[in-house]
Amino acid sequence: MRLFFIALLTFSVSSSAFAESPKGTAGGKCYGNDTCNDGLACLKGKCLEVGKGGGPCKPDDTCDAGAVCKNGMCAAVPEGTEGGVCYGNQTCNTELECFKGLCVNEGAKKAAMFAPDPALTAGNRGGACLENETCLAGYECIEDRCWKPGEKGERCRNSTETGLVTEASCDFGLACDDGLCSVPSEGTQGGACFGNGTCADELNCFKELCVTAGQKAQMIADKATCASSCARSGHCTAWGGKCLATTESDCQASTECLKRGLCSVVEGYCQAAKDNDCRASTRCAAVGLCGLRDMQCVAVSDADCAAAGYDVDGEWVSPCLELGECGAIDGQCLPTKDEHCKNTDSCTVHGRCSAGIGGDDNGPACVAKSDTDCAKSKFCETIGACGVYKTYCRATAAEHCSKSQGCQGRSGLCSVGPNGYCTK
Repeated sequence: MRLFFIALLTFSVSSSAFAESPKGTAGGKCYGNDTCNDGLACLKGKCLEVGKGGGPCKPDDTCDAGAVCKNGMCAAVPEGTEGGVCYGNQTCNTELECFKGLCVNEGAKKAAMFAPDPALTAGNRGGACLENETCLAGYECIEDRCWKPGEKGERCRNSTETGLVTEASCDFGLACDDGLCSVPSEGTQGGACFGNGTCADELNCFKELCVTAGQKAQMIADKATCASSCARSGHCTAWGGKCLATTESDCQASTECLKRGLCSVVEGYCQAAKDNDCRASTRCAAVGLCGLRDMQCVAVSDADCAAAGYDVDGEWVSPCLELGECGAIDGQCLPTKDEHCKNTDSCTVHGRCSAGIGGDDNGPACVAKSDTDCAKSKFCETIGACGVYKTYCRATAAEHCSKSQGCQGRSGLCSVGPNGYCTK
């Protein structure tokens, strides 16, 4: 009996392994009228996928990616070769590049990148230009397509200035190379100078950039137009109608470097790009914005927040001790614990002794949560703010106003008015 079941099981598995695909489906027999399901073609009595390797070519003699049409049939292109699928590690044979899963040469890649896409809206990026050779705002009509001018990897026009900003629609620090905005090689026109301060051919190294003699002369002539932005933001170099930053020394000499840490050159602009840019700024010392995050100086440690402060007419002001702004959260110094608010002016004067959500911007702040804290505050004594009202201390009972200095003095503010203020 056991042998019978083993034999039966073996037969069942073997039968299913060689079972034919259903009629009309890929790999199955054609229907009686030599037809197949949609997307398939009947060839020699079998349904094959149109455009796929081993199947018939499409009506326009083309095949899907990774196959080529030969004598009416789609033949799979060998892996790693031109037109074939990339190897598993996304590489191809020599001089080919893996682009969208296929091995292509440089020309084919650019043609694919800039090919019209019917799905794209006319006038938008990559879409056809509008009838009057214009595009939607922010885009430019280049070779019948709409592109965002200037950015790396975007289409551009070569110009008499060999791709520099002037007429090439490429941003500062990029050159128009074979129709694409790209970073110029070191030592070439528009690129960075070699380490020894020289450039290739007859180019001049000026402001750490390789430029022609004419460009250098123009940059010197235009220097006066950038005088104000140079002192303020370090953008001292006139280039393509703009004032831009080209050297670290220009950025570091600017007031924006001292104040906000914008001390490093990034694509023609002074930006915060290193931790020390922020650490050396006055905003670090004053309000604790000492760390770098996404090209911004932000608060990253409670220690920086606690140590922050500034001088006002000879008096030291500490945001931590006065307002409880002692904890780093969301890039700012703010009250994040109740202990940050205790013993601060916010607590002793205003009765706001707990960390919570409130204040003018409804964010993390020292707030009033306890009638006891309000009753101990200076404002309870002077203006009757002895009870909690929302996140503040206000007059919430008649006796709060009647016992206050505002009532006992000449002001006569002895009655509870709107929003918890004592009034006559």
